[in-house]
Amino acid sequence: ADHHVPQVRQFGQHFDHGLAVLVRDQAALADQLLDDHPHRDRRLALGLVLGDLDELAQQAVIRKPGSLPACFRDIPPEDIINMDDTSVNVIGRVGGRVVADAKSTSGLAMKVPRAATPSWAVQAMTGRFGSWGGFGRYHVYAVVRCEIKADKGAAFVGGVWDNRNRVGLGAVSFPVGKPAPPLTAKEIDPNPLVSFATITSGTPVTDGEYHVYDFGVYDFAHADMLVWVGTTAGDMYVERFVFVRAD
Repeated sequence: ADHHVPQVRQFGQHFDHGLAVLVRDQAALADQLLDDHPHRDRRLALGLVLGDLDELAQQAVIRKPGSLPACFRDIPPEDIINMDDTSVNVIGRVGGRVVADAKSTSGLAMKVPRAATPSWAVQAMTGRFGSWGGFGRYHVYAVVRCEIKADKGAAFVGGVWDNRNRVGLGAVSFPVGKPAPPLTAKEIDPNPLVSFATITSGTPVTDGEYHVYDFGVYDFAHADMLVWVGTTAGDMYVERFVFVRAD
């Protein structure tokens, strides 16, 4: 799929390395789309997967070198998997987008819009763990800010999902303003087939600034698992997910 990158540049795009990797990976999806639907035009297939190329070009211009929060800086780099918008799955069909955000260290953030039920619009998937830091036990964090439009309930929720075995390893609801009991499984996801081994309450969200939120420790055993977030209380912005080896 690397042959797509020069093609995209013909549209006037200029990518940094991170965005070039994103284009390469998304272009592989375009190739798969062509395999499944051979009647499609190659450029159309690429456009369907990449979305708005002007938006990608804008991201390349805005992007700055992002940085980990200070609490992670003394941890050996080999013990961290750091996933930002260049490596996280942002699902446009449920409103997820990469947007400019002056409060983010990179100038960009993954926006998850307010929804009637948490949308899982941003997902950090374990597909590359094998080559990045290896599978195993990790402490999971998300660097998030929320534009809260509610005075109670959860500012946002997140969790870990094992897609191969169709089970939730855990979910965390982060309450608005002050400590509160966690949401119920039905409030997190009304689908009766979705369950969570644990549901806990996390640190309250008290402002609209970026903070590090703790999701807990989980075993990531294979490449078909993910960490997700969603919100019903107002738009939220994710700068990155951080996985710290815990075994």
